[in-house]
Amino acid sequence: MKTMILCLLVIVVTNAQEVPKPDSFFPTSVGNVWEYSSQSYTYKSVIIRDSIGLNDSHFLFYASNLGRNRAKYKIDTLLNVFMIHTIIDTILYHYYKLDADSGETWKVRRDPPGTLARVDKIYKTNLWGKDRYVKQIGFYRPPYPFEDTTVTEKAVYERYVLLVSGIGEYYEFDYESGPERILLGCKIDGIIYGVVGVQEQTTLIPTEFVLHQNYPNPFNPVTTIEYALTKNVKVTLRIYNILGEEVKRLLEEYKQAGKHKITFDARGLPSGVYFYTLTAGGKTLSQKMVYAK
Repeated sequence: MKTMILCLLVIVVTNAQEVPKPDSFFPTSVGNVWEYSSQSYTYKSVIIRDSIGLNDSHFLFYASNLGRNRAKYKIDTLLNVFMIHTIIDTILYHYYKLDADSGETWKVRRDPPGTLARVDKIYKTNLWGKDRYVKQIGFYRPPYPFEDTTVTEKAVYERYVLLVSGIGEYYEFDYESGPERILLGCKIDGIIYGVVGVQEQTTLIPTEFVLHQNYPNPFNPVTTIEYALTKNVKVTLRIYNILGEEVKRLLEEYKQAGKHKITFDARGLPSGVYFYTLTAGGKTLSQKMVYAK
């Protein structure tokens, strides 16, 4: 009986430690740095100071190396994150509810366009060698007169942001223009994740769009395909047989500039010659490979 109780306690403690605290999705220490890549430039965002306001609200002041105006955020005791107008101290946007669960909705702004936000889903991923939780926050524009308090089928899906536990804002995607920004690296509470430093990152970005020969080749049944991107772009990787028929779509998503690799498992396909084709930014490259059982 004692052994059983001990095992139950270990399971409970392990699960409790596994679930992150809601405030970990928006780290607030002064000196924290995030470095993002957008479609045309790389920039840093730094928390330069903070303060405590009425009702124990927490105010954060950010600066960017692009010389933009400083942003000011307010986090209340209910873990709501608001953007504040720095001159007249008026709330502009209610960006996040850090403790919101899947499906929970709130108003981002009350005046037109009356945007709503919702936690579309929560899932687990491995980022920079550690398992982390991700909250996908979707932003929606409800139909006029913007009186909806929940997301309906008539709402227009505008964009989404990925919040990662222990990291903060990781990725932002706009459904009209594509990826708005992706996190290259950050320094959180003195610990560095990924790449932080514009000059260091620049040396890592390839100078040409490349699709390498798979390895091993011939292969049975798994092989690796590597490619390089010069910019953040939507990538599609397809596998064709000798007749030109598509037999597998390995990839169809946005990827950041840099070197990437993916594995192809040919089990279930007959032996023979295949072609893999990579399309990105209006350009297409192809290579031949041989599957030999």
